[in-house]
Amino acid sequence: MKPERIQKQLNAHPGWTAAYPKQQLVRRYELPTFERAVQCANLVARKVRDREGEHAVGVTIEGSAFTLKLSSTADGNLTDAQFAFAGVIDEGVQELEGEVAT
Repeated sequence: MKPERIQKQLNAHPGWTAAYPKQQLVRRYELPTFERAVQCANLVARKVRDREGEHAVGVTIEGSAFTLKLSSTADGNLTDAQFAFAGVIDEGVQELEGEVAT
């Protein structure tokens, strides 16, 4: 993916950054508690299971925050599919936060 396209996609997915040279998308979510961070990480695990083989995902939980790293399993470059998956994850985290808050 060309740098201009990457920047356009990053603008459309606030909170995500591109990490080089590994060609990863990275996002850190800050949550109120460790338990909520684990719940969100579990949500990501379910989303990944539904798309197994398409993305390599790294999750790190530190206190009440978790960090995601999305890599493509295809050719090692950033792809539109990674950005679309980032959007799916963001929506899932927002839904989970709404459920927990009510």
